[in-house]
Amino acid sequence: MLQEDVKDLTAIVETLAQFETTLAALYCACAKVWLEDGEFWIQMEQSEIRHARNMTRIKTMLSERPDIFQRGRPFKIAAIQTSIAGAQWDIQRLNRKEMTRKNMLFIARDLEQSVLERNYAEILKSNDIEFQSLMKEMLSETIQHRKYLDEQIAKSAAKAEPSPAPNVPSLRSSTQSKKQDSSHKGP
Repeated sequence: MLQEDVKDLTAIVETLAQFETTLAALYCACAKVWLEDGEFWIQMEQSEIRHARNMTRIKTMLSERPDIFQRGRPFKIAAIQTSIAGAQWDIQRLNRKEMTRKNMLFIARDLEQSVLERNYAEILKSNDIEFQSLMKEMLSETIQHRKYLDEQIAKSAAKAEPSPAPNVPSLRSSTQSKKQDSSHKGP
């Protein structure tokens, strides 16, 4: 592998580790907001921390033994940075209590099935057993996360969880008010 490719891929893997760390922080924030699901969110956080460690290990392997790797499909760091910024924004929204549990479940599921989470193995390739093991662990946990999130979304849909409504009167109530106002002509 060319030194230029090694440098580029190392930066990508490092940024992917940052993405995983940011997801861990997001799930930690969820555990603090929704105590009833706290155990699940903490498990998600711990998985993402492991994923970040795996990425850091892969980065080390790449710099120590670049000859065991092949470059996979092209991937831009900017795409990862955009995802990191989005997750950081979601953390801020959670801290301000601006997000419903149902919305967060959808966001988490979307993150878990995003191009980043699904296609790690396509960015960098190797037949190395340790690399394969690290990738399989991350993929397996990501699949488990999606499955649980899908189950929680289905349960929340069945529950018809209330969501915050804006302070806007309904069309019917404003029409009724106008009728009442026009029927009372006053003295």
